[in-house]
Amino acid sequence: MKVQRRHLSQHKLGECAKRLVACRYCNKEFVFDTLGAHHAKCGRFPVACPHRCETAVLPREDLEVHLKDHCTTHLLSCTFKDAGCRFKVYVLFNNLNYINIFVFPFFV
Repeated sequence: MKVQRRHLSQHKLGECAKRLVACRYCNKEFVFDTLGAHHAKCGRFPVACPHRCETAVLPREDLEVHLKDHCTTHLLSCTFKDAGCRFKVYVLFNNLNYINIFVFPFFV
């Protein structure tokens, strides 16, 4: 691609696919045309809890700890899933870890 000298500074700042840009989540610098691939694995990229709990979004790097220690919603399978039952239910736990509510049973 040819760029006229008078437009070179504008091209470098905002148009060049090879310009360096900072990831808005982790602030590390990447070549612009690789930023999308970085976002697919960036630890600070916001993701939703797969259990749809009250935590709307959290950094990808915190998801495992959230699911293990902090998530108030868990997806439980039927006791007979090994026999072929596909019934699953979301279970909400209160802050004392007692079962509080069963929500939206569904088949997957």
